[in-house]
Amino acid sequence: MWKKLIIGNWKLNGSLAANKQRFNAVASTAGALTDIDIGICVPYPYLFQAQQCLSCTPIKWGAQNVSQFAQGAYTSCVSAEMVAEFGTTYALLGHSE
Repeated sequence: MWKKLIIGNWKLNGSLAANKQRFNAVASTAGALTDIDIGICVPYPYLFQAQQCLSCTPIKWGAQNVSQFAQGAYTSCVSAEMVAEFGTTYALLGHSE
């Protein structure tokens, strides 16, 4: 049987301190939700923090977007391979504002 999946993101918001509070709050309730998988897709600069804060929890993390390109001269683009190096499980693609 498939589990339900809930993924959230917080757009152009966040700081190291605020993120830590969010990660802790979500992780503290995740243990009670055994029939639901939970993911958080964060802005690129916070991928390392997500990996550090969530790696010992059932919460999965990912990026808010990835480029269609694997490499090249695409300023400010981030490839799926780049975000995968942070242990990401998910990426949001083509979501609307």
